[in-house]
Amino acid sequence: MATMRILTIEVSSPQSAHDLYDALAAFDAEVVEGGDGTRGVRVQLDDRRRTSAVLTAIQQYVIERDCSPTRIDLDGDCYMLHAD
Repeated sequence: MATMRILTIEVSSPQSAHDLYDALAAFDAEVVEGGDGTRGVRVQLDDRRRTSAVLTAIQQYVIERDCSPTRIDLDGDCYMLHAD
């Protein structure tokens, strides 16, 4: 049985959250807001294939919108994704 992992992508505005949510809609994404006012889009990952597909979609979004660096949190570990 695969372990469920949570991937959260931090965004800078409500519009960015909406746009990224649309880009990840096929993955049952949800928009979240932290207690400190941060916004993000969260996706549950349950296998390597889904993880790869979600990361590819995020990378495409970052490149198309030129919104790097983008902060990604995977189960408490933080990563930065750059468009170049």
